[in-house]
Amino acid sequence: MGGGIAGRAGDYTIYLMAVNEDLSITVSVPVGNSAMPFLSQSGEIVILVDWSAHANFSSSATTADVASLVASKLLDPVALPYAFRSAAEYPLHLIGHSRGGSLVCGVALELGKRGVVVDHVTTLDPYPLGGDAPATAWENIRFFDNYFQAIFPPEGLVVAGAYNRQLGYLDGATSYTLPHSDTHLWYYGTVAPHVTPLPYDDGLSITASERFYWYASPEIGGYFTGHFFSRVAGGSDYRPFDGYLNRTGLPSNTHEWPNVVDLWLTNSVARPAVAGGVQAYSDGGGDFFLGIDNDGNPANGIIGYIGTNSTAFFIPTNIPPGSYQIFAHVINDSQSRFLYAPGVLEVKPALLAPSLQLTAQKQLQVQGYPGQTVVIEASQDLQTWTPLKTNSVAEVFSDATVFSRRFYRARLIELGP
Repeated sequence: MGGGIAGRAGDYTIYLMAVNEDLSITVSVPVGNSAMPFLSQSGEIVILVDWSAHANFSSSATTADVASLVASKLLDPVALPYAFRSAAEYPLHLIGHSRGGSLVCGVALELGKRGVVVDHVTTLDPYPLGGDAPATAWENIRFFDNYFQAIFPPEGLVVAGAYNRQLGYLDGATSYTLPHSDTHLWYYGTVAPHVTPLPYDDGLSITASERFYWYASPEIGGYFTGHFFSRVAGGSDYRPFDGYLNRTGLPSNTHEWPNVVDLWLTNSVARPAVAGGVQAYSDGGGDFFLGIDNDGNPANGIIGYIGTNSTAFFIPTNIPPGSYQIFAHVINDSQSRFLYAPGVLEVKPALLAPSLQLTAQKQLQVQGYPGQTVVIEASQDLQTWTPLKTNSVAEVFSDATVFSRRFYRARLIELGP
């Protein structure tokens, strides 16, 4: 599952966080083919939490105990090797199956007690045992989706205040024996919906048959459900109503962390003299900044900041045409958090007309704008025009002295929308 989610980003960083028998935690250096966080373009980090030492019935530790330990590592700025920031500085999507669903709810609770807003929690057939953290949609969770089955024990739970999707009978030649385990496989089918058959662990796979029978018609074989709602790797900015008005209040909140709760583009195309728009919603105080970046990773450097208000109209006077990402950065005395807007801001060449100037040496000089394609044309009768030069930068023309009378014009060529 973790590898499939990371693969959506193109380049990524994967860490393995192991909860040991003595309840200590070991965090690996980036594993497999993953990149160092400061070299990644996507900025996506996947943390695989291995708590198998306490997931069995022989351990006296509950998911609440483990959640407290995991949350402390997510808040620790030196816990992830070579990341140079804590995981909590970035938007968090927590995913857990069975008792793991209880665990991620417990992690969200512990983070909320410190003032951290969790962008997304996903539970898959959550099944807490006695003493475990409850499967609860806490008020600091921005979006909560829950996928459960009630066909055969162990049965998952409906989570109040969440988007609940009850799954039907999940059967197939390549599926698990128990529907409880198949909820995990069902969700994985939404991580890579374009791949059929989709190989999975334990020699299982999702075939065309599962894609047809397991997913509702509007979900189109797993495309528009499950992981489609995640913001990971530039994911969808659409999320269904999840009952956030019925969230459960936190038992305590120290408000140590500032938050960027949401960020979206109100106008995704900008040109010189035509503004791109962005809107943000923050919570928890701190100094607020909007910035622009070449990619989705602040750890490898940013272009710069463009405003200090939650609403900004960005005019890219010094930014060359291209695709950029807009982010918000909020900072208080001791903590900071980032959030990148879904989608990209397209900066287009200016539509402002170029100009021709006569210099003191009786030379013509064309002045355009970055990214423009300008054609210089000449005519002796203002009827027939001959192109002389095509260029996107300023040029000097001296052939005016060859003719007794000649007219010039600069014509802007707009390429694409």
